[in-house]
Amino acid sequence: MMWQTILEVGPLPVFFDDDGHVGFPIKDAEVRAMIEAKDPRLFAVLQTALDIREELALCMWFSDDFYADYRWELCKRNKETEAELEADLHVVINSPLADKMALCIANSMLSELQQKRKLQTTREIKAGLRRKRRSQFQGKRAQLMLAVIAREGVAECKRCGSQDDLTLDHIVPLSKGGSDDPKNLQLLCQSCNSSKGDRDA
Repeated sequence: MMWQTILEVGPLPVFFDDDGHVGFPIKDAEVRAMIEAKDPRLFAVLQTALDIREELALCMWFSDDFYADYRWELCKRNKETEAELEADLHVVINSPLADKMALCIANSMLSELQQKRKLQTTREIKAGLRRKRRSQFQGKRAQLMLAVIAREGVAECKRCGSQDDLTLDHIVPLSKGGSDDPKNLQLLCQSCNSSKGDRDA
């Protein structure tokens, strides 16, 4: 996306473009008069323009959907971090230089980014809890296996009857809300347990 714009900076119009150029439109009579008079206010205006140049560029870029898609693609390819993108989005959202389109796109992207982060954090919390639960289960595995054998009256696979490589299986898997209660446990051989996977029963 190529862009150029003229903004009022203090008392004067200033030209900006996508290549980072900053200047005064010399056709403006007031500007020409100040240049001829070597008015020191020109330097103050120019310094202010240079200070806002990067912020203005972000606002102009984010007013284009293609640029927004480009920034998402950089994140997906790990060529920039989501934190870097989020920092730029906050600049645009808080900038008085942003137009309605830039604000709309930046707010939408920030919302999507925050939702993505929440989902990722939720997945990490759930994975941590599952690891903790499995660890607790392993600690009382022998006791639970004895309870299931006592209930069944025989130590054999519930599916095929094998007595080799017996494992404890959750009838309703832990990932689906199953518990470690012996009523939710059955004996399966390693082969039958592997083929059952994460399915119930």
